[in-house]
Amino acid sequence: MTAQELKAAAKGFGADLVGIASIDVLRDLPREINPLAIHSRARSVIVLGRKVLRGALRGYEQGNELDNAYPEFGLFSLEDNFLAKTTYDVSIWMERHGFEAVPLFAYEVDKQPVGVPVAPDKPAPNVILQYRLLAQAAGLGETGLNGLFLTPEFGPRQRFAMLVS
Repeated sequence: MTAQELKAAAKGFGADLVGIASIDVLRDLPREINPLAIHSRARSVIVLGRKVLRGALRGYEQGNELDNAYPEFGLFSLEDNFLAKTTYDVSIWMERHGFEAVPLFAYEVDKQPVGVPVAPDKPAPNVILQYRLLAQAAGLGETGLNGLFLTPEFGPRQRFAMLVS
């Protein structure tokens, strides 16, 4: 499987953004945020993005619809349904091609470790990857001064998931 084949498949499953970061540039990250702590034989991290619909923000801009469009189509349903389905479908496609991929949501990193390490050389669970760092390493954009991840295609309007493979 080539990077181009993977990107084409991911776009076919609904991804608006697809980037691949080599594990070589991520290898020296602290183990609490290192993809190798999740999948020790990983060779890359695939970052998938789905855009936040432009119309989902209209109610906020006009101040008259704050409870439906953006929360559902810009946040919760976008991440928990649409992006999760895309990520799942790409994972299945990769497995059919003989590759294992660990699917992960792009959670924030301010979570506290849960539990104790299973061995002295292991991080405390839960390893949470910094999606902004990985999306930048995958060539999708960069974090702006406002702390939001910005892409040329959608500015700050996207949600991400990752596959450690």
